[in-house]
Amino acid sequence: MRFILIDKIDRLEPGKLAEGHKIVAHDEDYFRDHFPGYPIVPGVLVLESLAQLGGRLVEASVRESSGTPRQQETPAHEPGKTVSRFKAQRTES
Repeated sequence: MRFILIDKIDRLEPGKLAEGHKIVAHDEDYFRDHFPGYPIVPGVLVLESLAQLGGRLVEASVRESSGTPRQQETPAHEPGKTVSRFKAQRTES
C-alpha cells in the first residue's frame, strides 16, 4: 500500500503557500480497521497529507530560488468526491 495522500495541488505559490486536496474513496484500505462500522480517516494520515503538501511547497520554493524549472502539474484522475482540503502556508517567524 502506498500513501500518496495529495491527489491534486490546486494552488502553488513558491515561497508562500500551497493548497491541494485528496479524494477519499469508500474502499480505502485503512477503513477496514479504522473503525469497523464507523470508518474515519486516521488523523495521522491527515497530518501526513499536510506534510506531503508542505514538502511540495518547499521543493517548489527551492527550485524557484535556484532557477531550476518547475515541473508542470498533471491533472488528477479522481473517482468520487473531494472530502478533504489542505493548505500549507509559510509564515514569518
